Amino acid sequence: MFKIPNKFLIFLGIYYSSIYGSAQDCPEFVGLGGSCVCSKCFPPLQCSTNKICSQAKCDSNQWANLPWSPSCEDDGSYSPKQCKGEDATGRCFCYNQDGKRIFGWSWLKDAENMTCACSRRREELAATRPDLSLHCSENDDGDDVGSKYWRQCESKKIARQKILVKLRAHGRVFSFIDEALCDGDGSFASYRVDRKTVFCTWKDSSRLENYQTPIGSVRNMNCNCARDTRIFNDEGLENLLTCETNGNYEALQFSNGRPFCVDSDGYAITSLGGWGDASCPVISR
Repeated sequence: MFKIPNKFLIFLGIYYSSIYGSAQDCPEFVGLGGSCVCSKCFPPLQCSTNKICSQAKCDSNQWANLPWSPSCEDDGSYSPKQCKGEDATGRCFCYNQDGKRIFGWSWLKDAENMTCACSRRREELAATRPDLSLHCSENDDGDDVGSKYWRQCESKKIARQKILVKLRAHGRVFSFIDEALCDGDGSFASYRVDRKTVFCTWKDSSRLENYQTPIGSVRNMNCNCARDTRIFNDEGLENLLTCETNGNYEALQFSNGRPFCVDSDGYAITSLGGWGDASCPVISR
């Protein structure tokens, strides 16, 4: 009987771990951009052919049996305005046609006339004319300050770009000028980079508590939970959901000991699980 050498078995074990990861590297669920080689994607994300959790198409059956499903256009793309939650605390957000959240939101009760046309137009311009600044108010009405007026964050961003161009023209490849990340209304974006660390910030660039992450994890950071906590507090409301240390919403939340899962905007994507369970409820298809 042929016996496989132990050294070969060890090699296979190392190879398998390098490709698929160990048990500790395989959580039950992973989020957008996570590896689904040995894990499931949080609903309604879907596991793509390259084993990465990606956003489901607007008209995908991935949304079946979920508490919320997106509004879709006739061509199957995402509608500009996507509303979530109940009347009292529900909100509407602006999305691009591929299902990515962009600048602009309003409370559900105030969003009847919200179109997100300004935010979509701004995203189109940003792809072709980074020097042109179209302002949109947070509830996505066109701003009245004009497209060539720069606010504090934008002024810093444009000045940085001009300096970098001059430095490169003189052969300076590496430079250390703080990046200015701006929102659609010209205020500072939800996070800023400080050397090797990224911090969640408010509109004036002030830090939101101690929410942070190493620079290598910035692609997975949105600070939605950190900012929403401030937004809710300003309205005299309490954000009852738990934030991760990087300011995102924790995917797994609990209500009186019963688990449920939320999306990146903090709204439920599953029903309540059993009391004492410690994972997202199974979604029936």
